[in-house]
Amino acid sequence: MNAFPLTNTIPACEEMQRPSSVGEKMFILHWKPEAEGHGAAVLAHGIFEHSGRYHHVAEHFTRRGYHVWAPDHYGHGRSAGPRGYIRHLDHFVDDLKLVVELATKETGRKPILLGHSMGGAISALYAVRHQETLRALVLSSPALRVRAPNFVIAIGRIASNLIPAVPMPSGLNQPATHNPEWEAWKERDELKHSRLTFRTARFIVDAGEEARTKAHTLRIPVLLLVAGDDTYVDKRGAHEFFAQLPPGIGELREYAGFYHEIFNEVERARPFSDLGTWLDKLETDNR
Repeated sequence: MNAFPLTNTIPACEEMQRPSSVGEKMFILHWKPEAEGHGAAVLAHGIFEHSGRYHHVAEHFTRRGYHVWAPDHYGHGRSAGPRGYIRHLDHFVDDLKLVVELATKETGRKPILLGHSMGGAISALYAVRHQETLRALVLSSPALRVRAPNFVIAIGRIASNLIPAVPMPSGLNQPATHNPEWEAWKERDELKHSRLTFRTARFIVDAGEEARTKAHTLRIPVLLLVAGDDTYVDKRGAHEFFAQLPPGIGELREYAGFYHEIFNEVERARPFSDLGTWLDKLETDNR
């Protein structure tokens, strides 16, 4: 692989392996802060990705004094499992719970959870089920509603019961940013894959529905960062989730013209700035 294109310096990073919730290898990256400060963050990557694409996001936190942990989801990156497959519908959430527990044990603080795309669906579902373990939630282009007709979703649910491990077309072949350097780097990424199975697709649909339905139960701070021209997920899901949050706990920022991967866009300084402003307020409120 060529040098990571989105940051000039990669913060100190530890590679870890832990047993997953099903006892297989879960690969985790741990970035250490430049100076101890504000505790912990956990990052949940999107489909077809891995934790090694998030050095620049981790750097945003480590510079503020956070330890950052990011697992490769089951069937992704350097974790075990058939590509794009999960053993059961709670698999991703169960694995993420182990990483949140690790971050809490190591720092003595509840982590901020940041999830992108499918990782946003995992994180939102985790939050509505286990918010007592989190300090706050950040969702980047979350897959809380998919871009598919209802009849296709219904057929997919049936298929997930009959042929859960069989791959299906994802329709995710278009550029996710306007950044040619990043798009070229992804093509050379040896850890990428493009396999979506019926069971994983069903998880994404079900996770988004449950998270939207239960968003009103959240009591932790929530930040949603939404791509205005997202062709990977239906951005209405993020807006519907936001609309169900109790008053005063949520903020939503939408970036006109941005494609799906907002932290990798040419103008990524804008969402990073908004994230920084939100973290400033969170850190001030928690003093």
